[in-house]
Amino acid sequence: MDKKYICFQNKQNSIMTRILFIIFIISNTLVCCQNNKDDLGLLIIGVNGDYGFIDASGKLVIEPIYDDFEGYSEGVIGVGYNGKDGFINEQGEQITPFKYDRVRYFNDGLAEVRLNKKYGFVNTEGVEVIPPQYAFTFHFSEGRAAFSTSINGKYGYLNKKGDISIENKFDEAGYFNEGFAAVKINELYGFIDKEGNYISTPQYDRVNDFFQGYAGVSKAGKWGFIDSTGKEVIPIKYNEVGVFYDGYAVVQGDNYNYGVIDTSDKIIIDFDYDKLEYFQEGLAVVEYDKTFGYVNLKAELEIYPKYDYANSFSEGLAAVAIKKGDKLKWGYINKEGKQIIPFKFDTPGPFIEGLAVVGVKTDEYSYEYGYINTKGEFVIKPRFFNASPFYNGIAQVHDKNAYPSKNYINKKGEILYTAKKKVK
Repeated sequence: MDKKYICFQNKQNSIMTRILFIIFIISNTLVCCQNNKDDLGLLIIGVNGDYGFIDASGKLVIEPIYDDFEGYSEGVIGVGYNGKDGFINEQGEQITPFKYDRVRYFNDGLAEVRLNKKYGFVNTEGVEVIPPQYAFTFHFSEGRAAFSTSINGKYGYLNKKGDISIENKFDEAGYFNEGFAAVKINELYGFIDKEGNYISTPQYDRVNDFFQGYAGVSKAGKWGFIDSTGKEVIPIKYNEVGVFYDGYAVVQGDNYNYGVIDTSDKIIIDFDYDKLEYFQEGLAVVEYDKTFGYVNLKAELEIYPKYDYANSFSEGLAAVAIKKGDKLKWGYINKEGKQIIPFKFDTPGPFIEGLAVVGVKTDEYSYEYGYINTKGEFVIKPRFFNASPFYNGIAQVHDKNAYPSKNYINKKGEILYTAKKKVK
């Protein structure tokens, strides 16, 4: 097979990877809370509705007394206490009273708060810079926040002083990105600048946000691109589009296969491929004729498609699978395609901080999870029925003999902290 394949990575992909990782951890009630200024790396612990915080050594920093966790950003943590929400800092000191019905995370130095069914904003000092008065608001981005004064009302935008910078006349209003926001009027979407001027009048059925100067737009089920002047620079003719990165975008053609175009709509890679994924560490997963391999940034097949499934690279290794009977067995390869770890695991995880979570099936429905190093050696043998990746040297695990309590372990498997089930 003499075929080429390429996909150009969205810069936000690395961000998205972190987001997905954090979502995974939240689902297991272990959340990294990094202060951008001090890089304290607090970790949230929680059992049966009670939340607290430990540091990277496992030391308890903030007692688990909070009944809700609303997010962490810009050095401030949103939590709930006795049915009401407020904010604390990383030392556990109260920044606002626990009086709000709901609080959200900080963005652009302000966070949404809801009180008596009205929304406003507080700053990181806990001051209500925009008192709760609006029926709906969205978080600030690039100095603007969408708002509505009534349920089912029109949307406009506030500035960070609370002044109305763009009148409320839109049916929907999105976040600003690269200076522009998508807005909707009469079931059609367009884009405005921060002064409320249209760069593209409402005319599209669907739109994507701007990224590196281009936004995907759709009419009648087909997609194309506009630039920052609102001009349609790529005709609306593709089934799907990604984003332009360094002048290239992955798109799906009429044959439902994927290829790559540049900003002049020139086809860089033909529409021959069943699947294109974003690049990680210089390589991307390709699917061709139900087999998986990897390509490099020059559109050359670096690792020939021969696997029954493949994941992206992380810390120099990628999990790949082959079928043994009707089951997949997973191992790991390096960037030269050399098998480093044999096909012996039932579930694979990415390498993070030098270790990967892997699962071994114990019966038809059950797995035990442990941690391997980059040589495939178990450094923590499978004994958990749930395990998270390590972050700042700590991982959350459920020991099958101690459920529903959760243990927080170091890379030696030593227990740093146990969050026990609360007895009611």
